[in-house]
Amino acid sequence: MSSLAPLLEAFFTERLIGQRQASQHTVAAYRDAFCLLLRFAQRRTGRTPHQLALEDLDAGLIGAFLNYLETERGASYWELQANTPFYGWGRAGRVETTALAVQLLDQTNDAQDRTLSNRGLEFLIEQKDRYGVWYSTQTTVNVIDALLLLASRETSGTQAPLRIAVNGTAHALSPTAPHVLGPQILDISSLAHPGNNTVEISGGNGTLGSAQTIADYYVRWNSPLAAPKSGPLKLSVTCDRTQLEVGAKGTCAVLAERIGSAGHGMMIAEIGVPPGVDVDRESLKKQISENGWDLSSFDVLPDRIVAYLWPRAGGTKFSLSFTTRMAIDAQAAPHTLFDYYNPDASVTIAPDRFTVVEP
Repeated sequence: MSSLAPLLEAFFTERLIGQRQASQHTVAAYRDAFCLLLRFAQRRTGRTPHQLALEDLDAGLIGAFLNYLETERGASYWELQANTPFYGWGRAGRVETTALAVQLLDQTNDAQDRTLSNRGLEFLIEQKDRYGVWYSTQTTVNVIDALLLLASRETSGTQAPLRIAVNGTAHALSPTAPHVLGPQILDISSLAHPGNNTVEISGGNGTLGSAQTIADYYVRWNSPLAAPKSGPLKLSVTCDRTQLEVGAKGTCAVLAERIGSAGHGMMIAEIGVPPGVDVDRESLKKQISENGWDLSSFDVLPDRIVAYLWPRAGGTKFSLSFTTRMAIDAQAAPHTLFDYYNPDASVTIAPDRFTVVEP
């Protein structure tokens, strides 16, 4: 055992739990942060965590660790140089790491750290996905713990009617809107226009709140904007034929790959199939039994197959077969691959169009 191990143990058992009676959330925040620090120290020193001594964590190493800090539009985040303890990477890992750093900085009660913590909170608030959460379950838990620190601080302000304006035009609000507990959805599309828009929120009773704006738009598959972007994930779907007769069998070959060493863990592939077909489940089950963890499991939905993959080097290959049941001329759902621990890393390719005729 290294000289550092008993010190860490005493910090958690005696200082945090015994003396400060810290909550389980605070203890968990320190635990996850130390995991990041020790992994960083291992890469810098070449020593595994159980070999590290207190002297290894000198000012130079701690300074380098804090230099993870980056800025984005006035907010601050901590850059990630490895997977988080829960395998997060990319933007999801960056959010998870920043949430832990914010919680730790808030514990210091230092004015400079508090300023940095506030900038980190700004970054976290901006990172909500379209569903109002933060990518993965663990990332969302860490962010909510950090935001609870913000909510626990005193707030002050004058009483004023809540007002939301889009491009200078006020949006009508329900009289009960300021008093409703829980999320509220407002459709502001009638006040928005193509190009840049400005949304202003003012007034209220001094309590804390957050707002999120979501925009949907349509891009044709033949548009250059719909072409797959180069990135850490690669997906290829090749169907043996797209013109079939009723009762005929079709097969699509799938290659899903994570390029380079950007993260690891489960990926999810959604492969579009023609509507109204019978999917050969037994063939998929056989591939699961033969391929081990490459193809872990699958779900069959009306318009797609959802495959859960643990890819190896060179990618994961599998095939899916289906039998047509009716005459159709329809486009299948698009094919999508994304990383479970970082849904921001994804690739979508254009769907196939299938024509099925009577024999």
